[in-house]
Amino acid sequence: MEITTEVEDTKAIVTIEGKVTVQTAAQIKAAITALPEEVKDIDVDVAKVTYLSSAGLRTLVLAAKLSKRS
Repeated sequence: MEITTEVEDTKAIVTIEGKVTVQTAAQIKAAITALPEEVKDIDVDVAKVTYLSSAGLRTLVLAAKLSKRS
C-alpha cells in the first residue's frame, strides 16, 4: 500500500493505492492524524484501492470526522 499526502492551506488530499487491510489501516490513520490542525477539508482518493477491509473503512470515517473539526 502507498499513501501520498498533499496539503495546501486548509485542504489536504490523501491518496491511497493498493490493499487497505487491518495491518495497513494504521498507516492511513497516522497520515490523517498527522495533518496540520488548520486542515479542515480532507479529500481521500481511493480510486486505486484494490481492497478495503472494515478497519480501512473505519479509518475513512475518522477522516470524515476530522474534516468537520472546528
